[in-house]
Amino acid sequence: MESTQDRIKFILQQFCPVSDTTVHLIVPYLEKIQVKDKELIIKANIKCKYVYFINSGLVRSYYTGDGKEHTTWFGVEGDFVTSFYSMFTDQNGYENIQMLENSELFRLKMEDFKKLVKENVELNQFYIKVLELGYIYWEKRFMLLQIHSAKDRYHHFMETNKKAGVKIPLGILASYLGITQETLSRIRSEY
Repeated sequence: MESTQDRIKFILQQFCPVSDTTVHLIVPYLEKIQVKDKELIIKANIKCKYVYFINSGLVRSYYTGDGKEHTTWFGVEGDFVTSFYSMFTDQNGYENIQMLENSELFRLKMEDFKKLVKENVELNQFYIKVLELGYIYWEKRFMLLQIHSAKDRYHHFMETNKKAGVKIPLGILASYLGITQETLSRIRSEY
């Protein structure tokens, strides 16, 4: 079994190089938590107080509108998760972040994360990389939703999310792709 130091170093280094000194700096601030399937770790209309690193598991972000849940993104092992709106504005967020399976997370208070990012160059670089990758993700996602067919969106998702794609319930995946569950079922039967 890997230590917390080894796991957090592995997660951080997926984004940028970090030293053992930086890992030892952040570890005392982390709390390892077990979260159940379907549990919300971040709720809409509440100020987010934590950032999370997914040690194991699968999450989704969604908002509710028109009486429906609209899934906007998924997070998998090694991902950094928070309400960026809440982080940037210090106000209530608008999204829910829900576990899609029993998961293990490292939790860090938002105020501690912000302090560490200001004080440590490597964590600052990690934060910048997370923001850059997030921007790239959203640019690609908007393009896929506006230009590509439902079939192309599904194929792209499955190619880039092989492991997570098979675990995600059909209705949630359809919501993410911007199609009905019936359309997704038809596309999957042809895949």
